[in-house]
Amino acid sequence: INTESELNMPHLILSVSQQLASHKTALLNAAHQVMLDSVLTVNQDIKSRVSVLDDFIVGDHCDEAFVHAEVRLLRKPERTNEAQKILADAIVAALHASLPKLAVPAQLSCEMVVMNTDTYGKQRIDNH
Repeated sequence: INTESELNMPHLILSVSQQLASHKTALLNAAHQVMLDSVLTVNQDIKSRVSVLDDFIVGDHCDEAFVHAEVRLLRKPERTNEAQKILADAIVAALHASLPKLAVPAQLSCEMVVMNTDTYGKQRIDNH
């Protein structure tokens, strides 16, 4: 049984195109910091990760790089569309600020995914 204190579990999942692989740690740290600073999340519960994608296509097979952030949040009253949009825009801004001048164009995006609290499972195992 989940208690209210357990029902936070935000996830930040970054997908980074191969051209930006050398920047993956800086991108992850920048986006994670936004999550830490957000009033919508509980710090100890934030799980952030990054994957570099070797195989992808952007548009008409162009060379464009990308970083896509997916933020998964459990449905809660304070997580309004407006609040989620503020968080998404802050993540995109942080991603942009963490990138140096690039040799190729890049797309930065953030998608908010609201998870169903009634069907979410979680268990915390503390040291025994």
